[in-house]
Amino acid sequence: MRAYKAFNEDLTCTMGRGTFQYKEGKRYKEDSAKCARTGFHCTNNPLDTLMYYPNMDKAVYYMVEAGGDINEDGADSRISCTEIELLQKLDMEMFVYHALHYMIKHPKRKTNELYVQREEGK
Repeated sequence: MRAYKAFNEDLTCTMGRGTFQYKEGKRYKEDSAKCARTGFHCTNNPLDTLMYYPNMDKAVYYMVEAGGDINEDGADSRISCTEIELLQKLDMEMFVYHALHYMIKHPKRKTNELYVQREEGK
């Protein structure tokens, strides 16, 4: 499944066991997936990556392929998976495009109100 993941600028991120280094074009595998504990974490909604890497000047954002066993815990759209591959780095324009596409496709889903404000037009 397609999902989104944020990293430090050098493609590292923290895991339960410390820092993990990713590389483009490589598929990674873990033994188990449980949100907030094991596996590779990513989100279905690109905007939810901002909860984990909010400074867009010091982070990079990717569309990823999440596979294997997938675990969801209901904390935003976060998932954990046993397989992951970085597919495409998203610049600001593409990040916004994917975020808007997600919101249009899922208009009733709860959004993170820290980063998304909904208003009603009259």
